[in-house]
Amino acid sequence: MLTRRSLVVALVGVNLLLALGLLLAADPLPTAYAQAGAGGGRGYLCATAAVSGQEFEMLYIADLQGRRLYALGPINAQTKALEFLGVRDLRADFRGEAPAPPPGAGGAAKP
Repeated sequence: MLTRRSLVVALVGVNLLLALGLLLAADPLPTAYAQAGAGGGRGYLCATAAVSGQEFEMLYIADLQGRRLYALGPINAQTKALEFLGVRDLRADFRGEAPAPPPGAGGAAKP
């Protein structure tokens, strides 16, 4: 006849076997290939930041080759679509130089 102790040991063993079966049957997580394009993932850096007092976050994209920081955020609360908000010239910001115009723009970048 089974005692309580042997019943607990048997149930723990069954649970361990079920957990092992679950681990073996589970699909592995997909590998993320972020920025795996021609540049080898070295051209851009993305980050998000919360805006105090708002329910949304901003998306910042740093162009490492062009030394520019692009800001995108949702303007319309209904659509929540990201829109371009501005660009900073990081080279000028860190060296105290006058900002250069962004590519394709005729005027100077807004600080």
